[in-house]
Amino acid sequence: MSHCFALPQAGEYFGEPILSYHDRVSLPFSVFHFGHDHRDNGVTAIDGKWFINVGALSRGQMSHENIGRDVKCAIVDFGETETKVLQVKLSVRPANEVFDLALKAQKERERDNIEQFVTGLSQDLADISPINFKEKLSTMEVPDQVRKRVVTYIEQAEAAS
Repeated sequence: MSHCFALPQAGEYFGEPILSYHDRVSLPFSVFHFGHDHRDNGVTAIDGKWFINVGALSRGQMSHENIGRDVKCAIVDFGETETKVLQVKLSVRPANEVFDLALKAQKERERDNIEQFVTGLSQDLADISPINFKEKLSTMEVPDQVRKRVVTYIEQAEAAS
C-alpha cells in the first residue's frame, strides 16, 4: 500500500511527482494499492500484477477532483490460483448535497470577472507611459502639493523598475 500519486505513466500533479506503475512491476508484490489521489484512476493489470487506484472514499476538495465521480472501493480476492479485483460503487450522498455548488459557481464567476478586469486594466495601462501621467497631471486642477507628491511617486516607481 502506498500513499502517493501513481499512474501508468510518471509525471506531475499539482507539483507532486506521479509514480509510474511500470517502474513498480519489478517489485516483489502482486497487488499495489494506491491512495492520496481522490480521482478514480481505476484498476490496471500489468504483467500479472494489479494496480488498484480507485480514488478516495470521500469526495475531498471540489477544486482538486471531479465532483461527478462515483465513490467506490476495491475488493480484492486473493485466490489460490489467481487474484480477482472487484470495484464496488458505494452509496454516498450526491456531490450537490455535500458541496455548495452554487457558491463554487459564484466564486468561479467572481474569479473570472477579476481576471478580466485585471487583464483589461493591464492592456489599458500598457499604452500609458509615466510621461503621459505627468502630462495628464499638469492639466488637472489639483493643489500644487498633491501634484508634486504624485510626480515624486511616479519618479520613484520609474527608478525602482
